[in-house]
Order: sequence, then C-alpha cells, then structure tokens
Amino acid sequence: MNRREKAQKNERRCRDELEKDNWAVERMQYSGNIYQKRKDFFGLWDIIALRGNEIKFVQVKTNRIPGMDMFKAFKDEHSIIQCEIWIWYEEGISAKYSLEWRKIIL
Repeated sequence: MNRREKAQKNERRCRDELEKDNWAVERMQYSGNIYQKRKDFFGLWDIIALRGNEIKFVQVKTNRIPGMDMFKAFKDEHSIIQCEIWIWYEEGISAKYSLEWRKIIL
C-alpha cells in the first residue's frame, strides 16, 4: 500500500469514528490525479467535524507525530476551535500503541 492509499484509509477510519460519535464530518478530498498534491484545510487539517455548537479540526497521521509548532500557533489564534492530531499506529511500529489511535488534543 502506498502512502496516499494509507493516508486515505486512515482518514476514512477517523471519519467513521467521528461519525459514530454524531459528528458531521467533511474530509479533504484528493483530486484523483496521482501527480497533483492536495491542499489541507488551512494548510493543516485533514478533517473538519461539526456537532451542535462544536467544531473540531483533525490532522490524521500514520506512525509518526508531526511538527507541532504550526498546529499550536493555529490553536492559539483560534482558541474556540477544538484542534486534534490523530496518529494511527500500524502493528509493530510502536511498543505502546498498535492498531489504535493516539489522540493529541491541543
């Protein structure tokens, strides 16, 4: 499985989990052109979720924690928005996490 397929699979996995918790979810879409890079929401977020008066932005990663500076700066500027980074760890990658999410809430 290539990186794009892995990313899409984990973004769908995240979307499904949020929808189970009654969030309305919009996921960043790929163009279909394998050579065209997609652009995340505000250049940072893969998923936007809404539930009642709540709004949540989620960055989805696989097996690694991203650099946090830009995410923290966004959160500081937009404090009313829930900002989270969800990291899916594949089997054998992490001693602590395996086939599960690690959720970092900013």
